Amino acid sequence: MFLAGASEGAMVVARFSNPEFEARLSGRIVLQWSCERNYYMSCNALPSLCEGRCASSSPVLALIGQLDPYFSAGGTNASSIADKVARESGGAPLTGSCYAQMRTQRLSRAISVVLPQHLLPLHGLGTASPNIVHALLSAFLRDPAEMVTSPPLAPEAGLCVLRAQDAAGPAEFVCSELGAESLRLPPGNCSWAGEFAHSVNYELGSLGVCATSARASVALTPALAAGISLGAAAVGAALALLCLRVVSLIRGRFRARSRHTELLDARSSRSAGTARSRRDGETEPGASGAV
Repeated sequence: MFLAGASEGAMVVARFSNPEFEARLSGRIVLQWSCERNYYMSCNALPSLCEGRCASSSPVLALIGQLDPYFSAGGTNASSIADKVARESGGAPLTGSCYAQMRTQRLSRAISVVLPQHLLPLHGLGTASPNIVHALLSAFLRDPAEMVTSPPLAPEAGLCVLRAQDAAGPAEFVCSELGAESLRLPPGNCSWAGEFAHSVNYELGSLGVCATSARASVALTPALAAGISLGAAAVGAALALLCLRVVSLIRGRFRARSRHTELLDARSSRSAGTARSRRDGETEPGASGAV
């Protein structure tokens, strides 16, 4: 059994621990999370993998974009929210990956992979780097204990470069996408608005249909990318206003319904009181006659 999660879900996957669960677990897959204290963490102990209680031989695979807009260490082309908060609050410098935590806990079968993602500030991993992500996940699921010595991490694959490795075993790689094709704009129902994709799948499965759609795709240009980003921002603002309007309408209807319910309850109470008075008036003579 494997446990996997992305972004906020990866925080749960990385930190959750239970003795019975650990005994049945073959490995953890942590996607789009850096396993370090940042604006999502309230204390230093929280980023620990499995709360610091998993065995040193527990297999872990962690993938994150080099310029992840939320949790990366930032860089010359972008700065993540976590990086900005750390710098403005005087916090400790970020590393932008799970490797430091793996090293601290001396997890011998833990692997951290940083994906350049064409140096785009992307949080998701499935559009700009689908083939290398597929290959990494497949290798981990096949044999999590020996993944570090097999493709795509093995040197002969020519896809990943070892960036750091601790004597205890944890290692960090930088892995490029499989295939040098330029990113393209896929059909609108296959990705987030304005997010370009590597549209060639080298191991096509049923979920790869979107990336190889027969519909024409558009090559990425700086002007087009900027225009789509502005359009996506406008759509996002419009959706936010629409959501606020819907919430306002729901609250208004809820208040009106509550007021209507109060009026019905008041009428019901008055009616019940009147009925009791009438019954009391009818029984009193009968009671006197009995006496």
